[in-house]
Amino acid sequence: MMKKNEISEGDVVEITEHKPISKNKSWVVTKVVSKAQIIN
Repeated sequence: MMKKNEISEGDVVEITEHKPISKNKSWVVTKVVSKAQIIN
């Protein structure tokens, strides 16, 4: 399971089904596949 604030918008991640965390969320992020590229 990933720690908070390690993932940014645009990152490609792997998710896994998990016990329900809330009414609509029953998955967790297991790893970051690739980070988003920052364009200046």
